[in-house]
Amino acid sequence: MSIEELDSSNFKKVIKVNGNPVIISICETEYNISVNEGEWLEEYEEYEEGNSIGRIEMKGLENGDFYITWMGLEGCNGQYLHCGIGTCALKFFKEEVGGRIFAAENNGETLDDGSHLTNDAPAFIQKMIDLGIVEPNYDVPE
Repeated sequence: MSIEELDSSNFKKVIKVNGNPVIISICETEYNISVNEGEWLEEYEEYEEGNSIGRIEMKGLENGDFYITWMGLEGCNGQYLHCGIGTCALKFFKEEVGGRIFAAENNGETLDDGSHLTNDAPAFIQKMIDLGIVEPNYDVPE
């Protein structure tokens, strides 16, 4: 599956996935990533966010790093799963915000902070670790 970049500006990137525009937006105050279908508005010459594909929630740490607490990209009937959107979103976050991104070790249990890996998440996080996008085994932040 290939992803084509259509547009990028501060904290917003538009990519083409399966022939459709997808908008990745970063909330710079809460460190969350939103992923939505996009639609080109000719009148305004810009993309507008449509249906939600999902989001990635992170906790900002005192040292400038980040910790993934929740992630789900199954919206729109799962048609965008396994297309590279999660990888693209995390890379974009690192480019725009900086810092390292950590994820809890997959032990099958929900941690005190609410983070846990379910469904495809264990394999996805392992792939992100292998690619050097996410750091493993961070002590759960207070």
